[in-house]
Amino acid sequence: MDANDPTAEYVRFHRPAQFDGLELLTAHYFDHSFAPHVHEGYCIALIEQGAERFRCRGTEHCAGVGTLAIVNPDEVHTGRRAGEEGWSYKVFYPDPDLIRRLCIDMGNWQGGTPFFPEAVVDDASLVMPMRQLHQALTGPASQLEREDRWHEAMGLLLRRHARGLAQPLGGYGERVAVSRVQALLRERHAENPGLQELADAVGLSPWHLNRVFRQQVGLPPHAYQTQIRLARAKTLLRGGQSLSDISQALGYADQPHFGRQFKRAFGVTPGQYRQAQS
Repeated sequence: MDANDPTAEYVRFHRPAQFDGLELLTAHYFDHSFAPHVHEGYCIALIEQGAERFRCRGTEHCAGVGTLAIVNPDEVHTGRRAGEEGWSYKVFYPDPDLIRRLCIDMGNWQGGTPFFPEAVVDDASLVMPMRQLHQALTGPASQLEREDRWHEAMGLLLRRHARGLAQPLGGYGERVAVSRVQALLRERHAENPGLQELADAVGLSPWHLNRVFRQQVGLPPHAYQTQIRLARAKTLLRGGQSLSDISQALGYADQPHFGRQFKRAFGVTPGQYRQAQS
C-alpha cells in the first residue's frame, strides 16, 4: 500500500503450518464493505490504522486504533470503514477447538465454548502482545517463539475478556520446573524444541509453563534460549570460527538473522566483536 494513498487496498492471507485451525489476515481496506457473513471460528482483529465500523448482535460498533474487534463463532457481522482513511488491521481466525485447547492448558476451562461479551475491547496491555504474536506467526520465528507468544497473548485475552473460564489455580513445584526447563534450553540451545515438548518434560501445561517461566526468569522461554545462544556465540567468535559456521551451529535460520540478534543484544555486529578480540 502507498502510505500516501489511503484508498489503495492490500490483503495478505496466511495459514501457519504449526497451528492447525488458525488463519491470519493482514489488510488495509477503503472501498471494500463486508456483506453480512459468519465465521465458524472466532474473528479477533487488532486495528492498526483508521477505524472499522461493523454491525454485530444487532448493534453498530466502531473499533479504532489500538482496540480489538472480536466476533464470536457463528455471529453475523458486517464491516466497513468508519472514516476517510479506511482501516488497517491484523486479524486472527482461530477455530473453537484451538481456543478450547488453550483454555484446557490454562487449567481453568469450565466447558463449552468461551464467549467474548464485548465486540470492541479497549485494553492497551494487549496491543503489543497481539501484534508480536501476529508478526511471529507470519514471519521468520522459531516454533518456541510462536508458541510462547500464542500462550502469552491469547491467554491474556481469554483471562481478561472471555466468559466461561474460572480463576487459574496455582501449581506445585513451579520453581523446580522452571529450573529444569532452563537447564534443558542450555543443553539444547542449538535445537528448536517446542513449548509443548518442554512442558511435557516438567509435567506442566504449555500455558502454565510459559506463565511461570516469565514470572520467575523475566523472559519467555524463546527469549531465554536466544540469550543462551548469543552468550555461546561470543565464545565461538573468540575461538575464530566463521560467522556462517557459528550461525549454523547455534541453530539460526541464516547468518543475517544471527547478526541482527547479536547487534540488538550487544550493540555491535559479530564481525566487529571478533575484530575487537585481535
